[in-house]
Amino acid sequence: MRLVFNLLLISFCFHGILYGQFLSNASIGLSLGISQSGTDTHTWGQNGEGLFSESHALYGAHFNLKINNSFSTSINFTKTRISGDDENIESLQYRGWTFESPLSEISLNFRWDLLAIMRAKRRQIFNAEGKRIKFPHTKIFSQQYFSHVGDLINPYQFKSQKHVWHPYLLLGISSTNVDPSVDFRNTAPRPDLLESDIEKQKSQYFHLSLGAGINLYITDRLSLDAEIKGVIPQTDLLDGISRTILEFNNERNKDSYQFALLRINYSLAEVKNCDVDELEDRFDKCPCLPGSIELWGCPDTDADGIPDINDQCPLEKGSKSLNGCPDTDADGIPDINDECPQTYGLYLFNGCPDRDADGIPDKDDECPDTPGSKSRNGCPL
Repeated sequence: MRLVFNLLLISFCFHGILYGQFLSNASIGLSLGISQSGTDTHTWGQNGEGLFSESHALYGAHFNLKINNSFSTSINFTKTRISGDDENIESLQYRGWTFESPLSEISLNFRWDLLAIMRAKRRQIFNAEGKRIKFPHTKIFSQQYFSHVGDLINPYQFKSQKHVWHPYLLLGISSTNVDPSVDFRNTAPRPDLLESDIEKQKSQYFHLSLGAGINLYITDRLSLDAEIKGVIPQTDLLDGISRTILEFNNERNKDSYQFALLRINYSLAEVKNCDVDELEDRFDKCPCLPGSIELWGCPDTDADGIPDINDQCPLEKGSKSLNGCPDTDADGIPDINDECPQTYGLYLFNGCPDRDADGIPDKDDECPDTPGSKSRNGCPL
């Protein structure tokens, strides 16, 4: 077991070196919480003991490395104490044994984000032909794109992960170090059984651990975990008591411990969000210009629903058909190209009218209501 644990630690360290992703996928953090244990002198929440009887504060630190969207691995160090007292168990009060021990744990955990695959699918983009397209290659304002279920893509699907809950499960391998001190007080054990326990007592044991938790991003780099974890019992000597109980009980149960903790995580890689809006740069069509999420992070100065980058008249409200420019006289010619913007006119004459239909626009026609010749400035002979 020790060889397996050491090999896994080495592979963890080399993962980031081989792929050069320590900073881009790594985070560090601190944890605080409480610990509990199940031993020969303590059965929390059972046999009349309170749920928080013999609980102890814990603290720790960790280094986490993201493998992909669904999985991550971490090295964790946790420090706490475990203890037990027969006085808390009515059926064992006559015996009167107690124990306490410092407990430190170094664990290698593998974490599975339960909703990551679903969230990744929601960010897949397909063109009208059903071909998957990467976001940087999209022409988001001129073409239609669809989600994996066939709906038009929605920019809110690509919103920053802040304030999003991430439930997860974890599986770990733990190296547990203890140094139990037992006080037999009222009832001394048989010397041969005590000697056997002393001979078999170790300072280090290995466990498999299982847990679950939920992660919440507070900012792009800061997140919180609420987690519970317990080890699968492997030894009956975490409390220093094993064979010594045989004269009181023919059944020996292996010892365990559990953690309930809060962890704060800090990402070593800055999430790129140049304009600090609701879209990360990788999903922002205007990454350094604060804008609306509805317009994929682009500003719309005149609030006409057309982003400034596609708006030929970004300071004046206009229509999409005229590239964001107004058409005051509603002749289909935008004011910027209309030589007579206040009067309905013809495209042939750059938006100016020709009331007498003589081919000379009214602005150049000295007789605008009577057909004439160009040589006479629009007047008849």
